Amino acid sequence: MKQLFLIIGFLGYHSYTHSAINCKSPSGKAVDWFILYKLPRFRNDKVRTTGNEFFYMDEDNQCFKRTRARDISRRALAFDKNTGFWIISSIPRFPAKADGGYIFADQQLPYGQIALCVTVLQSEKNQIVGREQATTSMRKHFKTKKGNSVEVFAKSASFGKDIYDDLISPGLNDKIHVQTWRPDLANTNKVWNIDYIDFGNGISYKASLDHSKWAVAKHQPFTCIGDINRQRTQFKRGGLSLCLENENVAESFRNLYSEIEKKKLPRKTCPESAFPPAGRANAPVTGVGVVACEARPLVRRWGRTFENGTTKDAG
Repeated sequence: MKQLFLIIGFLGYHSYTHSAINCKSPSGKAVDWFILYKLPRFRNDKVRTTGNEFFYMDEDNQCFKRTRARDISRRALAFDKNTGFWIISSIPRFPAKADGGYIFADQQLPYGQIALCVTVLQSEKNQIVGREQATTSMRKHFKTKKGNSVEVFAKSASFGKDIYDDLISPGLNDKIHVQTWRPDLANTNKVWNIDYIDFGNGISYKASLDHSKWAVAKHQPFTCIGDINRQRTQFKRGGLSLCLENENVAESFRNLYSEIEKKKLPRKTCPESAFPPAGRANAPVTGVGVVACEARPLVRRWGRTFENGTTKDAG
């Protein structure tokens, strides 16, 4: 039986010669963690997205200026003598070389994707990358640089079961809602598949357009972002998920499905500037009301969207 350990991809160190290794916001500010949620390409009667837009949130809930996604990869870990970062993402080949920026490939534009970055101290390195005794699954705990708790759930190919039903839900001692691409496992009394994603202000779409892989606990303050789908074929595949303990983040993710699946209070009407001009229903979204509309916490917490490196305001 093979030992279970984390597959680590190291980034080039040339871009960190004169600065500490940290998660970075779109403006280049060092942050304790961030989450990037890329939107799929879709259209409805209110907006049309190109597949380049993404929502972003971090510890400060700030809105950022012009930027391009840089310095992260699908599953990467890097340290210097003091700090490091760990990134897990569903985005293939994300990004290219650190000095070249990143552009979503044409085949990725139709789908939603997600990435989580956490900054950690060097003292946590052994806890994260240390080899485990021969086993088919594991759970680890570590803290970010600023003390936020993160739970790691991982399984080997020989585990033979679903990571969400058999590791994450029992590990968090809570029911969870799960978003993965084309789940073929039925809902259970502890795990539910998400059918629709709703950011508000017309930005809503079927989960089949979304390749992101995340779960959120129903009661506990955990949001899990990983690299494995909820499918039978994944029983024989290794994978992992990082679960960030943060009630604000968890509530934001719960709100992505709650208005559709739970029929909560109606959303506040947004300003005219949040939507395409009259007669241009198919125009690319230039503002989604995420700053001006304050109907629910999600809208404020996710901040602005970014399209082709440019922030999009609500007018």
